Formats: sequence, structure tokens, C-alpha cells
Amino acid sequence: MSTLNRRISPETYDPKQRVVGGVVLFLIMLLIYSLLKLLLGVSSASDAAYALREALPDEILSGQGAATGSPALTTGAAQQNTKALPSGFVFLDIDGKPMLGRGQAMEDEQYVTDNNQVSSTSVSLTGTHWIVQASSFREESRADRLVEQLKDKGLDAEVHRIGDWYTVRLTPQGERKEAEKQLRQLKNLMGLNGLIKKVN
Repeated sequence: MSTLNRRISPETYDPKQRVVGGVVLFLIMLLIYSLLKLLLGVSSASDAAYALREALPDEILSGQGAATGSPALTTGAAQQNTKALPSGFVFLDIDGKPMLGRGQAMEDEQYVTDNNQVSSTSVSLTGTHWIVQASSFREESRADRLVEQLKDKGLDAEVHRIGDWYTVRLTPQGERKEAEKQLRQLKNLMGLNGLIKKVN
């Protein structure tokens, strides 16, 4: 039978190894700190006081300054925005368009109905009709340029102003199928993805 041979080290753990290991770790940490200080400019003893930069125009909330009593800074860009900002979440559908509740959809339809301007070149339609909106622009010159391009391709179009936007619409149609036909022509001739709107 064999007996178990256990090797017993006569040497115990040397305390010098602990000291050397501690010194090496301290030197490594000191090296890392000095590299970070050189690269990032991090300084623990800086005389410069931290100062906030001036607020950007989009960071300024004009309504909040009046509520808290502190003076609100306003710039030219902030004063031009007269539209009410959304107060809650806006949920988007798969196409990235805002999903509207029933009440808001009715308001938008009413808004389109109120702003509907049928010109003398289009057929006067009574009741419900369909409009193909080719595009919308912030600048009227771009909208006029698109109308000219559409007329060159044989499509009748008009510019309508709704709020700050200039929308380019094709002539109103009595039935949705006719509007869908116009939409296909718009896509084939100009490569534009328009949308069809129902107007009462």
C-alpha cells in the first residue's frame, strides 16, 4: 500500500512580499492617475471656479419663468414661436405619424374644412370631397416652385396656407378612387409620397 505524501513547505509566507506588492500597486495607481490627468486635464487643486454657460434658446422655458417669479430670458427665436407646445405624450403609429384620439381628429378635420380654399380652376364640389396633399413647406417660394413643376407634368395644383405652413394640394376630387388615381400619378410622375385628406 502506498501512503499519501504531503509536501509541507518549510518556508512560510514572507512579509516582504506583501510590502513589495503594496508598493507596486501604489505605483501602478499613481501612473494611471498621472496619465488621466495629462490626457483629460483633471485637476484636484484648480483655482478656476466652475461657471455655467449661457442657456441655449431651446433650453429657455418662457412659461416657467413667470410661474416661479424669476425673470425669463427671451431671445428672438423664442419670441417667434407662438404655437402651443404639446403638453403630453404623442403616440406615433407605424409610419411615424401622430396617432390622434377621436376629439383631436375631429378638430383637425374641422380646421382643414375651415381653411379649405377651392380656386376657380377646380370644380366646385358640395358635400364631402377628397384632396391629395403633395407636400408642405415653411417657405412659400418652395411651394410655388413645386406647383410649377406639377403643372409642367400636367397636374393641377394650388398652394394653401395653413398656419405657418404652405401646403401644395392637387385639385379636389368627388370620390376617393379619383383621389387615389391622382396620388398614383403624383408618385409616378414626381416620385412624391403624398397623402389623401377627406374634407367636408
